[in-house]
Amino acid sequence: MQQGRKERRETERRMGKEEKQKAEIAVFLKIHPVVEQVFSFSEVPKAFLRLEGGHARGKTVINVINKK
Repeated sequence: MQQGRKERRETERRMGKEEKQKAEIAVFLKIHPVVEQVFSFSEVPKAFLRLEGGHARGKTVINVINKK
């Protein structure tokens, strides 16, 4: 069982490194995602209805942190 945990940690470390590299490339190339609409967590059903409608022109974002 220890071997499985070790492999999982290594995979997580490698994935974190890859995500960091992707972010650096995006900054270097000045890539900006297009956000079509932001929904609060309580509006998740509404967001899914929007996604099911198709014809997305940008990303649909769910805000899970309630900032006051």
